[in-house]
Amino acid sequence: MSLTRQHKEFVDSAISYLFDFPHDFHELKIEVEKIRQALFFSISSDHDYYLLQQALLHPEQTLRRLEDCAKEPITVADVKLYLIDLLSTSLKDASEKASVSLQELGWNEATIKQLLIADKDEKFFKTENLKPSVSNSQHSSSIFTCSGRVRLDYKKNIAYLVVCFDLPWLPYNHKVTQKIANIPYDETLYEDEFINQLLPVSNKMLAEIVAHVTYKEFIARYPDLNLIVSYAKLNQHINSLFMLRFYVDALLSKKIHLFDLLTLKPKQVEVLRSDLTQKLLKADLCTFNEACELKPYDLKIIQIYSALIFSKKLSLSEISSLSENQASLFMLPTISHLILQDKLSFPFVKYLPNCVKALFTSPLYMDYLLTGNLDWSSLYDYTDVTCQYLLEPAVANVIKERKFGFSDALILAKEIKPKYSSIFFFGNRQAQTHETKALRLSSPF
Repeated sequence: MSLTRQHKEFVDSAISYLFDFPHDFHELKIEVEKIRQALFFSISSDHDYYLLQQALLHPEQTLRRLEDCAKEPITVADVKLYLIDLLSTSLKDASEKASVSLQELGWNEATIKQLLIADKDEKFFKTENLKPSVSNSQHSSSIFTCSGRVRLDYKKNIAYLVVCFDLPWLPYNHKVTQKIANIPYDETLYEDEFINQLLPVSNKMLAEIVAHVTYKEFIARYPDLNLIVSYAKLNQHINSLFMLRFYVDALLSKKIHLFDLLTLKPKQVEVLRSDLTQKLLKADLCTFNEACELKPYDLKIIQIYSALIFSKKLSLSEISSLSENQASLFMLPTISHLILQDKLSFPFVKYLPNCVKALFTSPLYMDYLLTGNLDWSSLYDYTDVTCQYLLEPAVANVIKERKFGFSDALILAKEIKPKYSSIFFFGNRQAQTHETKALRLSSPF
């Protein structure tokens, strides 16, 4: 199946304004590099292509109600394919006007599709609800359902937070109201802007109110909780765990000991609050103490390789033993794709020299790495100097044309580089063309 005309018009209206590319080679190359950065790396929300990243990685959250445009069902993969086609077509039009090829810009449409579209994307497209912020939202992942909203009372000239709880053990809704701030007299300040300014304070206030209600309602039934209340009041970050049903249930059923919480640091609480951490604990893939030792970058690795972890083909101990530098290799899209396709093993990648990261992120070698039948073990002998040499476009073209393996490329770097080093570092364009032909003819491979 594919997108209908109505689907395409919806997508075009939402995102095509991003594809107004310059016709100058150097400016266009910069834009392509920014797009590659957005597609394969973490970026901030003020990045030029943040919306494109979200549309490609989370289309069900970004292109909301797209499925309602036509009766014909579509899949997530259909949407991603169309987005990449639309992007590639726009880049091709710009590149033709700049008299440059997409290959010279480092853009390979087939490789991009291979990296960004997975088997899980064959599911039907259905709009997903965004994860709400604490204020002005509803929470159903807590031990009860609660909603918090900022209200303005112009008669009393105050802004206040209203929190409504749907407590399963009470026959009525429980409401808590608390003042946040006075309303300033400022004719230039719009109401929605003022409420947005209050969100950080109201978020913290809501967390405290939820924790207080949790204590009040549960302590009467479970006196043991008294042991932790005084400490939790001094360590506000622990309060947030009481908003999650999983940890309250584990605490009350004594799967987690009360005193296990007393020494938790804010960063550990942040990891424990992750949906992914809770899934690991529910699946008995780690203990509570092991979960407490997970680092934020461990969670990123676990997210990428969750299919292997939950099928027990990869253990958490292999991930938690990674240094941050090693972890950065496993986050590269090319590496993760090769591991998930069973072309590389997790232990093999763990001990690769850090310098090869440049090869795995270079557009010169992306399609070569994904499709070539390569002798990976030779990568262990690579150095910074080797990788720097192999990243020269003329060298990369020879390697790909001759279908060299990594061991051949290593010999090329060690033995042929001294003879023809002037080609790649000092020669002009005409000399490069002449000497590159000589390199091809004299190559021993």
